[in-house]
Amino acid sequence: MDELVASVQRVSAMIADIAAVSAEQNEGVGQINEAITVMGSATQQNAALVEEAAAAAEAMKMQAADLSKAVRVFKIREQLKRVTAGFGEHAVKPVGFAEVRSLR
Repeated sequence: MDELVASVQRVSAMIADIAAVSAEQNEGVGQINEAITVMGSATQQNAALVEEAAAAAEAMKMQAADLSKAVRVFKIREQLKRVTAGFGEHAVKPVGFAEVRSLR
């Protein structure tokens, strides 16, 4: 009878150990799930930031192209002044930037 009681006590101790380990494992799985959720959120934020950066880069590219065109007009105007400087009143008059844009 004592042997049976001892066996039941050992089985009870094993079951208690299994329950404790299961609880720890459950807590660990919960932490992993939380970490995955945080990583997913960070990934979505990063994707949104990349999209915004790409849009900003495209806008800057367009602005740089517009600025380059504007500077080109001034360079052309300076070249015309140099070329036509010796022609006096018969010189070709440079057009303004707004007039150049309307010619496009």
